Amino acid sequence: VVYFTATFPYLVLVILFFRGVTLPGAGNGIGYYLRVDGGRLAEARTWGNAGTQIFYSLGTAFGPLITFASYNKRSNNVIRDATIVSLVNCGTSFFSGFVVFSVLGYIAHQQGLPVTEVVSQGPGLVFSVYPAALATLPGANFWSIIFFLMLITLGLDSSMATMESLSSGITDTWPKLLPRKTWITLGLVAFMFFVGLTSVTTGGFYIFNLFNWYSAGIGLFVTTVFEIIAVSYFYGGNRFAKNLGRAINKPIWLYWKICWYLLTPAMILVVLLFSTINYYPIVYGNNIPYPWWGEFVGWLMTVGILCGIFVPAIYQLIVTEGTIKERFLKLAFVPKTQEELENHDLACEMNPELEKLPPPPYRSNYDLYSSYESTV
Repeated sequence: VVYFTATFPYLVLVILFFRGVTLPGAGNGIGYYLRVDGGRLAEARTWGNAGTQIFYSLGTAFGPLITFASYNKRSNNVIRDATIVSLVNCGTSFFSGFVVFSVLGYIAHQQGLPVTEVVSQGPGLVFSVYPAALATLPGANFWSIIFFLMLITLGLDSSMATMESLSSGITDTWPKLLPRKTWITLGLVAFMFFVGLTSVTTGGFYIFNLFNWYSAGIGLFVTTVFEIIAVSYFYGGNRFAKNLGRAINKPIWLYWKICWYLLTPAMILVVLLFSTINYYPIVYGNNIPYPWWGEFVGWLMTVGILCGIFVPAIYQLIVTEGTIKERFLKLAFVPKTQEELENHDLACEMNPELEKLPPPPYRSNYDLYSSYESTV
């Protein structure tokens, strides 16, 4: 199924691209798309929106990427895959801009308006502006059918990825439920279906906009910061690089370590800071504000995301024995794998000086053993 749902949208994008660029006024729309507004680049909100967009399109911190990667063979080159996925994702987003703005230029030409007057974003663009433009073309039924088929396949792709991530998370946490994974997935689908019904009621667009506004953003940024800190500083970036190097049988470039330790956390923290400083309440349509309780419900969603991190952490700190410092050290400590222990024993046989170092598996001493890789 995924071979079709993942490739069909690209076919439709190519078809709509060639149709769009042949429309009158398409050049104005594309020119507006490619023109850089230096004033907007100086606004913190621009970078916050860009960060949210890349998180959505790439699926960072949502779960499916890690879930699907867990099914790879041990020797799979995950560095190559991560690079390809990122480049294809950004390339698709850039190419889609031509598909969208060529049609927006056509709409502006038809209505005799500047492109800025017809530019829209979010659901209004997908379900209103773009379909209205397609309806004015010769063979409108064909263009509308393939466009909405593309949307359906994109939705199916996203849903399947989300379901796999949730069901795998449940069965990994409680392995005894693995034989019942089919029923778990069915239950999740039914739950999501009933939640989704709220978005097709009379006031459904308000609810949809609420989910769209608060499901990403601050909660997602915080989740990603904790993920990168956990891997780079608790598990150990050097240790992670050695694990990857053994898996793909290639050394890991220094660039990746710089990203894990410094660039990625710093960039996410900056975007998070900008998003927090420039926060403004949720609005609908032409800046129509939500009631206070609507914004409160949205913040409950964000808090719910963060509870997935902080509640288990607090619980583990409470139930772990020892002083506060000892509890932190116990919980932050990541034991060495059997392979790492075997490599250390082999290195000690070849270099007796290593036996004088404190015994593994203490992670704080891991960098002391960095020489045993070259020794082996």
